[in-house]
Amino acid sequence: MFDCIIIGSGPAGVSASLYLKRGGLNILVLSNGSKALKNAHINNYYGFLDSSGESLYEIGIKQLDKNSILHKEEEVITILNEDKFIVKTTLSSYETKRIILAIGSSKKLDEKFKKYLGNGVSLCAHCDAPLYKNRKIYYSGISPYKEEIYKELSLYSKDIEEIEFNDSLTLYGDFFLEGVIVNGVDTKLDNLFLALPLTQVSLLQTLGVMLDLKDYVKVDEKYMTNINGVYAIGDMIDGVHQVASSVYQGMMCALKIIEEYKNA
Repeated sequence: MFDCIIIGSGPAGVSASLYLKRGGLNILVLSNGSKALKNAHINNYYGFLDSSGESLYEIGIKQLDKNSILHKEEEVITILNEDKFIVKTTLSSYETKRIILAIGSSKKLDEKFKKYLGNGVSLCAHCDAPLYKNRKIYYSGISPYKEEIYKELSLYSKDIEEIEFNDSLTLYGDFFLEGVIVNGVDTKLDNLFLALPLTQVSLLQTLGVMLDLKDYVKVDEKYMTNINGVYAIGDMIDGVHQVASSVYQGMMCALKIIEEYKNA
C-alpha cells in the first residue's frame, strides 16, 4: 500500500511528489498528461525567460525520474473510499492511505448532465447501481470507461442498454430525467450512468468531496478536502491559477502530509 497517490503530473502534482519523496513517503504519481500546461506558453515564471508549457511539463517528468519517483501513465477511472482508498485505473488498481488530487480545472461536467445529476443521471455505478437492481439500466460514455462501468452495472441487472455518446445527445425532463434524444432517436428512460474521465463532480459522487458554487474543490488550510486523507491542489481549487501558485500549493500540501506522517 502506498502512503500517498498523487493524481496529476502538472506543476502542483510534481511539486507535491518531490517533497513527499524527500520526506520519505512511499508514493505513486498517476497521470495521462497535463493538456492545459502543454498548450500553455510560459513567460512569467522564475528561471525561465520564455518556455512552452510542453517543455516545462517534460522537465517535471524528468524530475520525477531523477528522484526515482514511481509514475505511471494511466487514466484514473474511479476512486473507492473503504477502510483505505482504492484507485482504479485503465490498467490496474492501487491502494493508498492518502490521495492528492491535482487534475486541473478543465475537467468539469457538462451542464446538460449536471442538471439531472442525482435525479436520474449518475457518475458512480458503485454508488447508485444497486438502486436499479433487476431493472433496465442505461449507460453512455467513452472507452475505456464505459467497459468498466458496464462490468459494475452487470452485477445488478442483465438488462443493460448503451446510449451512444456524441454531441447530439440531449437529455430532457422537468426535474427528473425522463428520456434522451441522440441522432434524432428518442428513448424514454429514468436512469443514465455516465462513463467519462474523472471530473470534479464525479469526485463529489464517488468520494463525497464537497465543491463550492463554482465547482472548485473546497479545501482547508492544509489543502485537505472534507474527506480525511483526500487533498486537492492546483487549478482544482479556487484562487490564482498560475504555475507559481500550483508549485507552492504542492509544496505546502506535501509538507503538511509529511508532518502528519511523522506524528502518526
